[in-house]
Amino acid sequence: MLGTNVSSFTALAASPGGLTSVLDGKSRRVEARAQNTAVPIHAAHKGDYAMPFFLIWRGWGLLALLVPAVVCGLSVLIVSAVAVAAKMNQGGQNMALGITMLVTGLISAYLVWVWGRRLNSEPGRTLIDPADGSSVVIRRSHSLFWIPMQWWAPIIALFCLMIGAALAIPTPTN
Repeated sequence: MLGTNVSSFTALAASPGGLTSVLDGKSRRVEARAQNTAVPIHAAHKGDYAMPFFLIWRGWGLLALLVPAVVCGLSVLIVSAVAVAAKMNQGGQNMALGITMLVTGLISAYLVWVWGRRLNSEPGRTLIDPADGSSVVIRRSHSLFWIPMQWWAPIIALFCLMIGAALAIPTPTN
């Protein structure tokens, strides 16, 4: 279990000196008394204070984040390994990584768009009130940070386009 001198805290974040509780913007040390203590997602630390990080999704909306991370991450690792094995210079490696980010970013965006459209267009369940005959349709939604999943596709494509272009365009050297 987790021992603490704080009566209640809202979130936990990992820190080099142990676990840190976040309460009203102040950081306090707590002890981890058991191994394999589960710690919620945390953000980077700024000085001695932890900055909380939250992911908000509904349904399968988390796929809008996971698909590009997995597709782009794996392809960048593979291309990096091939570029190092081929003994490419730094400019060639950056160009290869930039093109990889462009292509896999567009593939990820397409996958997110297709899955988001399919998931968010499923027919709903119609409930009818027997007293007055009014009806209501109940439908599952799939969103990340309140944005429907399919609308993350242009954001993903733009983000990967910017990163890919930044890597692929050669920089002048002095």
